[in-house]
Amino acid sequence: MYRDYSSFENLTKAASIYPEDIGRSKQTVAIYKWIWGKIEMYMNRNRIDDFTPKTITDYLISAYRNKSISELTRHQKHCLRCALCLAQFAETNKMVEVIHRRESIALTGEIGELMAKYVEWKKSLRLNEKTLRGYSWYLYQFLKYLKECETYNPDLLSPLKIMKYAATLLPNAAGAKHLALSIIQNFLRYLYDEEKTRKDLSLIVPKDNYKKQPRLPSTYTKQEVLVILNSIDRSTSVGKRDYAMLLLAVRLGMRASDISGLAFDNLFIKIIHTIIWIFFNVVLFYMAYAVIINKIDKYVWIGVALILLGGIVLLVFEKMCPITLIARQYSDSTKANFDIFLPNWLAKNNKAIYTIIFILIICMLIYRITTNEK
Repeated sequence: MYRDYSSFENLTKAASIYPEDIGRSKQTVAIYKWIWGKIEMYMNRNRIDDFTPKTITDYLISAYRNKSISELTRHQKHCLRCALCLAQFAETNKMVEVIHRRESIALTGEIGELMAKYVEWKKSLRLNEKTLRGYSWYLYQFLKYLKECETYNPDLLSPLKIMKYAATLLPNAAGAKHLALSIIQNFLRYLYDEEKTRKDLSLIVPKDNYKKQPRLPSTYTKQEVLVILNSIDRSTSVGKRDYAMLLLAVRLGMRASDISGLAFDNLFIKIIHTIIWIFFNVVLFYMAYAVIINKIDKYVWIGVALILLGGIVLLVFEKMCPITLIARQYSDSTKANFDIFLPNWLAKNNKAIYTIIFILIICMLIYRITTNEK
């Protein structure tokens, strides 16, 4: 049964205290709040007042369509977990402290028991717990395959089954495949040494020629960025495309997922939003100019009406520009300028700055009207 919170804001405020109490860092809590903020924007956009289980379901369908868990990116999976944590807190006032992303490992059967003994032997060699969990996981995946092939004891192991498993193992993860093959090879060698198999089947495990790649730097210096940009051949259409993509990443801080998801609709929305912003700047500039030189004409009042109309629109959409709500369908960026060609600091403080300017203009306008009447 969902608990009665007076507003979604009160729910997220109470929910953010729980991870702090169980030792989560401030940065982690901030990420939770940011993801919950996306749910709140979804509720505002769809005029949803009360948070219910259906809210989470509808939000996830809206955000990820009919994608399966395996099709989601790492970031999307994290967003999904945080959304489900909020739903659980609303229902039980608790969250899962440890989210088990993998199914539980059960090394059962004759081969499974040998695998468990092998892991215990490795433990006696003082391997750390993380490494042992990796051994158990990859052996468990191999065990599941053997059970599908109705291979329940070591005597039924054959080179053909091992080769077939190796051929289909983790085709898109070279590093993980190399590790899995190494573990399986060592386990098969262990079976031969323990006289559980008549032949050394570890010799059947194919070599994958995997070479560990150097770790990419997390940040680049200005000089390194210039070298990368200058290395692109801009004489071809492909080179121009690549150069534009890198500029988006370097100058706007856009992530690879945002860049790859860009469409002409994104650019169109951003241009329209910027044009509207320029238009209202012109209106404010004219109003300021008119009250300063004491030229109060009909265009000043039209400007006042336009600004007030814009304010009403913002109030109707919960202090959100309708264009921003449309742009949210194409991006999950946290930057304030994701939908407009403005510096991030200006986009972030845009409403506050122009509200102050408008109030000053209105004060000056009232002063001019009262003095002119005298």
